[in-house]
Amino acid sequence: MVALITSPLMFKTVACTFRSGAMGQLTVFNLDTLEPAGTIPSVKSGGAIVDPKSHHGFSTTKPLTMWDSQTLQVVKMIDVDGRPDGIMLDAFNSRVWVFSHQPPYATVIDAKEGSVVGTIDLDGQPEQAATDGKGTVYVNITDKANIAVVDAKNLTVTKHLDLSSKGVDNGSGLSLDVKNHILFSYWRLPTPEVVIVNAENGAILDTLPTDVNVDTVGFNPATMEAISTAGAGSIVFVKENSPTSFAVEHRLKTIPGARNMVANEAAKIAQFVPKALDTPRHGVRNVKKLWLEGFGGLPSKIGRHRPEGWLHFHQTFERVTPDGSAPFPASWTAIAG
Repeated sequence: MVALITSPLMFKTVACTFRSGAMGQLTVFNLDTLEPAGTIPSVKSGGAIVDPKSHHGFSTTKPLTMWDSQTLQVVKMIDVDGRPDGIMLDAFNSRVWVFSHQPPYATVIDAKEGSVVGTIDLDGQPEQAATDGKGTVYVNITDKANIAVVDAKNLTVTKHLDLSSKGVDNGSGLSLDVKNHILFSYWRLPTPEVVIVNAENGAILDTLPTDVNVDTVGFNPATMEAISTAGAGSIVFVKENSPTSFAVEHRLKTIPGARNMVANEAAKIAQFVPKALDTPRHGVRNVKKLWLEGFGGLPSKIGRHRPEGWLHFHQTFERVTPDGSAPFPASWTAIAG
């Protein structure tokens, strides 16, 4: 199950693909109420994204599914090679990037027309990507211990930022502090950690421990925090005190299996937990206690829903600065693979 921001009403709804073998569907939830807002039963994919300009949504089925985010009707199917998995919208030129662990490693789609612009050989298997919104895309290469740097206009790899000196393997999330040109590259092996890198020259600035099975990550410039969710049951906040000083600021205990998140403009983060992990031990009362003890505040919403027989547990919380305001920028989206 994957959760991604997909709303033309920017950060008001979220589309989640609930998946189990051949079963599944794309379900849209209202992030304010956590109530289902619609479904596309035919979409059984691992990822989804929406272009807020064209209102076209894309899901990583094969062939790729293009759909209307306002009517939730399928527009067309797009033939792509490889095995579509991760997906990202680059607002720089309104293109959708589809990633595959098989060649071609990246396929780029025009969000308005739904046509294939080109493919890119990243020289390795991609996981999460991040864009600076100015023509450069960075991609974590999970099997090569590096970050591919891609010219978003010409669709060419300009270089790889080598992280092999840290002995890392099995990369996952990648987030970017655009202002200070700093990448937060997450790796699962040999031990879970984030490698913090200068995006311009590839210099490794620091490494910090995270948690087991990190998946979705993002960077909030309002609080200067790199945020990661881990399947082990935590959200880890890495504080950027300055462009050269970083520290693990907080480890928020959640629920094992909760490794996908989305964020809205009110700095609320929602997590999604599979049915198999939604046990009485992790009931609403215990979750409230965890939030009180681990973060110092109650979640803003707790709810349970049964879309087409699926049961998922939803939590949201607010992350604010001392002055009470810490909105995520409109360009920030957390992507889960």
